[in-house]
Amino acid sequence: MLRTLVILFIPWLLAASAQPAESSPFVLPALPPLPHSDGQPPAEVVALQPQPKQQAQRPSGKLQEPPPGFKLVLSGELTEDLVLGPEKSPALVRGVLLVPAGRVLALKPGAVLMLQADETAQSVPPTTLPSPSPEGHLWVVGTLHAEGARIGSTTGGSIFLYGKEASMLRGVKLERLAVTQTSGSAQWLGCTFQESPHYALAAGAAIFVQCTFAHCGGLLAAYDQGPWALMAVNNSFEACREGLVIGGNPGDEGLIFRKNSFVNTAGANLRAQPAQTDKRGLMEVLIGENWYGSAEPEAIDGKIIDHRSNPKIRARLNVRPPAQKAYSACGAKVSAEILAKAFREWEPVGARLLGTYEKKASPKWEARSSK
Repeated sequence: MLRTLVILFIPWLLAASAQPAESSPFVLPALPPLPHSDGQPPAEVVALQPQPKQQAQRPSGKLQEPPPGFKLVLSGELTEDLVLGPEKSPALVRGVLLVPAGRVLALKPGAVLMLQADETAQSVPPTTLPSPSPEGHLWVVGTLHAEGARIGSTTGGSIFLYGKEASMLRGVKLERLAVTQTSGSAQWLGCTFQESPHYALAAGAAIFVQCTFAHCGGLLAAYDQGPWALMAVNNSFEACREGLVIGGNPGDEGLIFRKNSFVNTAGANLRAQPAQTDKRGLMEVLIGENWYGSAEPEAIDGKIIDHRSNPKIRARLNVRPPAQKAYSACGAKVSAEILAKAFREWEPVGARLLGTYEKKASPKWEARSSK
């Protein structure tokens, strides 16, 4: 029997312990929903805001009866590890579910987890985050493991990866969920992001292998608020608002972006963000070979935005010669054999990238780099 604590009203989750506050010093508000491939302006990257600090309040709650069509309702804070399989699905996260440090939320093949706003939640002060009422939120300060599961929302929702622990997702389908990562590592293998407003990498290490981004806002590594590393290989970006939006340079060993396919991107396939200051000089970011939806140089150049097209951008995207024809096996819509081969091929590369990130994220490295 599940002994999950169910709380109807949670004014402040992450301040409940010192560990979440230390591992998540920034809060990234969710970006507004983005239309799909309609020629409108590109996705805007919002500024990070300091996380408010205040005393946690833990009002008692009562168990909720699952609404029709659901077998389980979750909200509040997990008090023990939780494994969800098809026998307990579909499960509903009503309002906010927090996976605290040291806890694991595991989704087995066939599991379905839906995030939904809590319409009955009381209003909270503007300085209190996260609010339980606007959307369904899954806050992961501990660990999220999922394989062959579906996580979605009918009302819009967000997943926040705010801990220093490692999460692994394989063959997972995300629907209409924004994802924000500020620490730790997350590996996405053969996953599908459907109508996700964004994947915002503010800090931490993120690995994407054989994933499909369909009608999404973009992969936004544009915040530079802490050590970060990104590996994206063999992915398919289909009718997305943006492709990769980048605001910093983690170095050649911290950014591996190769053999990705872009089709019908509304904005830029690759976009560098304007710098806040020009004191750093021109930053050169190395990008590997990718398919940009065309073999014509003019069409390719028009979808790559850096200082050559906007002098205010203090970054040059050093793009390796683009692929001359579309790749035959990008994204999650391939056979199990192709997926397994890709995972084996890129696993040692991902391990080296994670090792590089862990060195940069260590206190000794941070102290040396700040001098």
